[in-house]
Amino acid sequence: MRGRSVPGVRRAVAKVHRPARARCEYAPRVSARSLVAAAAVALAALSCAGKRVQRVSPNPSLEPQALLIYPFGFRWDEPSYRSYALAQRLVAVAHRAVGDRVLLFGPGEMKVYRPDDDNAWAATTAAQLLPPYHLRPEQVMLLRAWAEKRVVSSRQDVSDTRGRRIGAQAVEETTFVAHVELVHPSTQAVVVELQDEVQVDPFAQRPDDEPDPAPDLTTLASRLAEDALHLMDGQWRSYGRPRWRETPLRKGETVVKLTALANPPALYTFGDAARPSLEIELARLNELDRELLQVSLIRFLNPGLNLADATRLSRLPPGLQVSTAPGRLGLKPGQLIVEVQGQPAAPQMLQRARLEPEPVPIKVRDLDGQYRVTAL
Repeated sequence: MRGRSVPGVRRAVAKVHRPARARCEYAPRVSARSLVAAAAVALAALSCAGKRVQRVSPNPSLEPQALLIYPFGFRWDEPSYRSYALAQRLVAVAHRAVGDRVLLFGPGEMKVYRPDDDNAWAATTAAQLLPPYHLRPEQVMLLRAWAEKRVVSSRQDVSDTRGRRIGAQAVEETTFVAHVELVHPSTQAVVVELQDEVQVDPFAQRPDDEPDPAPDLTTLASRLAEDALHLMDGQWRSYGRPRWRETPLRKGETVVKLTALANPPALYTFGDAARPSLEIELARLNELDRELLQVSLIRFLNPGLNLADATRLSRLPPGLQVSTAPGRLGLKPGQLIVEVQGQPAAPQMLQRARLEPEPVPIKVRDLDGQYRVTAL
């Protein structure tokens, strides 16, 4: 029984019966006969060591007005929807950090062919996103986040309340090493590079319905992303004046924000040649498992959302369900935004619409199930 206590039994001081086995789920297999390959092995080993790193290469000439956020990179096997969902959580982090100033573009809005290539204009389709916003490539930064995982396995004695050995249990200690980089694709310069690690407590008690399979990694990656963005404070250039306020100007003033529960269509369609999309995975499952997976992902995208509300949202078409909205926008709680400017709706599209100088067209599903086109 991994990570759980046995009633009436206390855990003795750990006695390792055999040497702990450490494995790093990142280091590539390479030939030792090649000097280049040997260097690659050394770099991978250093990366797996999990040393804390902060590298900043200031470039005062940069004045970015937009931020691309790549799908999260896992250096071990994870389904495609995990890369999308964790990157979408980082979009929310970026919204809080710089969303009043710069345009945000998230996963699912571009195809990424070579995630490790610093020249995003050659390695992705992101250049197609710029013309509608009159952005030049040099005005854009890239946030690239990825993680490694290393696991140490051991066997530990278990004794009763009198100290008598009654057996042994296997224990796995997992450490996540997270990396966040801010890259200027036009010059292929890594401006900010942060790395940190977190060790998962194998005996931590977690709720049975926890929607996050790796909450320690999510917290760490979010913190690193926020820190990286703030390291460029003073350089982010405002794209436009927000058309509605989300912060009060006077003490005691109440400001109603535009908030929506996210169940974006891209969650279901995002995938690549090696990893099928969520809609393909759901089609393989029975009805119960399909609902459990879908509801869990919706709750992950919307921290704090309870099971009942997530289940109701899962039974609606994909989109952004309005929770609150300023009266001037003409939106009501419960309405579902399914398209923004003719594209499947995603949370960052509402953020971009707020910075646009003119209202943008959206497609809305009303509470009666009817669809209509309006402007935001």
